Amino acid sequence: MLIFPVMFNQNIQAEELDINVLSPYAYLYDLENGQVLYDKNGEEKIYPASMTKLMTALIAIEHLDLDQKILITSEMYAPFAGINASIAGFSIGEEPTVRDLLYGLLLPSGADSACVLAYAVAGNIDSFVLLMNDKVNELNLENTHFTNTTGLHNPNQYSTCKDIARICSEVVQYDAIKEILETKNYTTGPLLHHPDGLAINDHISDTLRYGITGFVGGKTGYTPDAGRCLASYAVVNGMPCILVTAAANDSITPQNDAYETYNYLSEYCTRAVLIDPNEIVKTIPVKGGKKVKEISVNASSSCNADIPINSEISTSIDLPDKLQAPLSKDTQIGTITVSVDEKEYCSSAIYIQEDIAESIPSIIFHFIENNFLLLCLLFIIFVLLFIKKQIREIQQKSPKLTISQFGTIFLLSCIEYYLVTMDSLDLYHTLHEILNPNQNHGNCRLNEYDHIS
Repeated sequence: MLIFPVMFNQNIQAEELDINVLSPYAYLYDLENGQVLYDKNGEEKIYPASMTKLMTALIAIEHLDLDQKILITSEMYAPFAGINASIAGFSIGEEPTVRDLLYGLLLPSGADSACVLAYAVAGNIDSFVLLMNDKVNELNLENTHFTNTTGLHNPNQYSTCKDIARICSEVVQYDAIKEILETKNYTTGPLLHHPDGLAINDHISDTLRYGITGFVGGKTGYTPDAGRCLASYAVVNGMPCILVTAAANDSITPQNDAYETYNYLSEYCTRAVLIDPNEIVKTIPVKGGKKVKEISVNASSSCNADIPINSEISTSIDLPDKLQAPLSKDTQIGTITVSVDEKEYCSSAIYIQEDIAESIPSIIFHFIENNFLLLCLLFIIFVLLFIKKQIREIQQKSPKLTISQFGTIFLLSCIEYYLVTMDSLDLYHTLHEILNPNQNHGNCRLNEYDHIS
């Protein structure tokens, strides 16, 4: 079963949809992405009438096997005896299946089916109603309360178009329920008082069933207090939509509201994939990565939206040009934002999808970079210690050597080292003859101490 989706921050607003809905209460949304497409007093209190039977069907299919047979007793008929309620036509003593009873519940809106199913699940009506209200709490329907299974008027039985749409979205997750809603005529197997089977017919008009591509079905409702109601389900241009209208007077046809709404959607809106988490957004170079030179990144969430046909879609990606290892999984590095007709519509964070270790050369480089002052200090200390050692060695050979003399010797030693290492031997020997005119040229030391001391 699908989980009820989270609403988008941005939606096509009601005023943008020029739908001619005459019912005083209406709510239209895409049950797959949670996008609200139309809202006309959708959260205001209504009486649900026989749309109540959607919750009855939901509880029944959650607790009973479809092929299970139920023996109908006189006790099951007592709750609706003597009241003006629509029935499917099952009789006491018959054993229809749960599937038969669900057809009887949803197509002709049978109160007999509702009561039989309630007894089969919970043993009596009151216990079944408790289950209905437990489901209300589970679905977080704050403005809904049930007192019976049929939808007969009770001032304490109320809901909203939005809440009924939520219940309908749960019901149509079951393939068996969708099959029932798609059906116009159904005949049960042989029954005690109906040896050729009980014929069950739908209350939904042919205008909806054959006039709207993708129309699945729905549940009507009427009481004098509730007015005329309809909860319907259709898939239009790839959009699985729930429409609930309520409290229409006798001059307004809820089926016509549904017809106008769904046909308008087919011309105005379409489903678009704005963000696909399986699509690579960008390939980014990684500096200093161990065995990793670049990574491909994706959006972390999807965005499927119902947007006006021929809308202009633009995408903005905020990502760095390169990354520096090490990198930790699930670290956010950017975002992708999609606009529809220059209005920001939805966005998704972009994360690192795996841990990336840092290479050894990169580790060494960063150590030097991060500890440069310390390394400079250590180098100076090393040089000072080296100079101190050289002073001691020279003083051991010439105890009377002054600091000035030592400085000269040290400078000449540095010059000697430079000339030798730079392969400037001619200049080296010339300088040697100047400083040591009487010395054998085989001796290559410029810094002889005798001529100085």
